[in-house]
Amino acid sequence: MNSIKAFESLSGHISGGCTLSGKLSCNGCLSGEISLPTNYPPYSGDYEVVPNAFSAQVLPTANKSLMQDVVVQKIPYYETSNVQQGITVYIAEEVI
Repeated sequence: MNSIKAFESLSGHISGGCTLSGKLSCNGCLSGEISLPTNYPPYSGDYEVVPNAFSAQVLPTANKSLMQDVVVQKIPYYETSNVQQGITVYIAEEVI
C-alpha cells in the first residue's frame, strides 16, 4: 500500500435525484455516465430561434425533456448603399 501516491483529488456533488456510475482509470480521467429521472414533460415549443435586436427571447425549457438540439440562427446582417456613396448596415433587423 505504501507505493500508491495521490497526485490529484476528485471532488464534487451528486444530488439525490441523480445516479453517477463509471470508473476511475489510472491515467487521470473519470469516465462513465450520469443518469437523471426521465419523468419530465416534453418541451413542445420552437427548437429554432432567430435573435431579436430589441427584446430578449426565452424558450420555456426549464424542467422539460428536449427531443432535439435548440438552434440559434445567425444574427441577420444586411448592407445597402446610401445617398452619401457609403454603405448602410442593418444588424439584427430585417430589411424589407
